[in-house]
Amino acid sequence: MALKPMSTNESLGNKTTHFFKTGSLLRNPDDALVAVRALLPKEGPNSTRVEYDLWYDMADPDRVHGYMYTDAMGKFVYLRVGDVSRTHAIMEKAATSPISDEGRAILTDLKNTSTDKYKLRKARAKHDFVLFLAGANILNKAVDWEKIEACVIQGAKIKCHPLSSRDLVALLHKRYGRDNVLDKNLSGYDLLETASQIGCAENSEMGLIGIAKGKTLHDIGCGNKQLTYSAIYTAICNSPHAQRDALLRILSTKWSGLIPAHTTNPQEYVDQFFAEYGDLEHVKPKSPNH
Repeated sequence: MALKPMSTNESLGNKTTHFFKTGSLLRNPDDALVAVRALLPKEGPNSTRVEYDLWYDMADPDRVHGYMYTDAMGKFVYLRVGDVSRTHAIMEKAATSPISDEGRAILTDLKNTSTDKYKLRKARAKHDFVLFLAGANILNKAVDWEKIEACVIQGAKIKCHPLSSRDLVALLHKRYGRDNVLDKNLSGYDLLETASQIGCAENSEMGLIGIAKGKTLHDIGCGNKQLTYSAIYTAICNSPHAQRDALLRILSTKWSGLIPAHTTNPQEYVDQFFAEYGDLEHVKPKSPNH
């Protein structure tokens, strides 16, 4: 068997990139998201990088060092500047912004037509309370084990991330009981749809979709780490509005960084996001390859 080449330029939709991230676990088609990714500039101002599936914080209050993006909830490309404080600030602002009809349509689409990122099996059993764990690579960083134990005592079932290792699943069986740990290859969205209560950490898109669906959300995260959606969760929790209303306000903005694939003009969202940082100095990367 021929060896697969590693991806030298990681990008959403690139088969080699996804192979090295997920191995044999296949992703569902993401053509709409790939089309949105094509709208992103290859570089930001002054040749700053626009990179896929990274997380870093330059903590520079006066300058921008780069941008990151990832696919989110199967519906969005999530753009962020490489600065935690600015990422949080833009979401805090968005969570109190006016609601638009377009935002309502985006929320309705998120609520009604979400699907699994990966090709997973139909979950036929129904559970009222489901915890969605992070992947094994960040699990200990993301979750508070005491919170998980407390939820299991209250009847919660644990849904392992599809990329969980056999050793991790075996550990969870031993710690919480085999009957309380659901098969990692079951559809998370099937489980989400039939549950009334869910639990997750701030890495999880399931919690955001759960908010859109009106589920009761339990925080099982550590609360002191910066994860993929920390800025969104924090903004929703800090907003004076109800959780679903705050999410609706975020989705109604065109500069928050959440670029919807299923809307009339996603390019407008891309342009308005970058315009938010247009007046800031951008630091040219030192690498001659960028």
